[in-house]
Amino acid sequence: MHTTPVNYIRDGDNITVFSLRNRVWWRNLRAGAPVTVRIKGQDLKAIGESIEDKKAIAAGLLAYLQMSPKYAKYFQVTLDPSGQPNPEEVDRAAQNRVIVRVKLARTRVKRSRYL
Repeated sequence: MHTTPVNYIRDGDNITVFSLRNRVWWRNLRAGAPVTVRIKGQDLKAIGESIEDKKAIAAGLLAYLQMSPKYAKYFQVTLDPSGQPNPEEVDRAAQNRVIVRVKLARTRVKRSRYL
């Protein structure tokens, strides 16, 4: 088993992660794959998939930064006077990133005891 700590956005049973494209952990999810995620100390079953389409990534990143503009600096995206992300900079940031989408199942993983 491999573990990879990530920052994520959660919307109900959907989790979105933006990762740098040159990282390798997300590549196992290209065709979709079952995963176990640990959130707040709970192991949850899920299906993960990677999204590599740069237009889809730019659209997802733009939507994210519109909802949470305080994170724009982490993507080297500036905000205009009204607090909106610069679209050209969002497109540039999307070029070296992927999106990992994880759909949580409704069941928890039963943890076994280790001796």
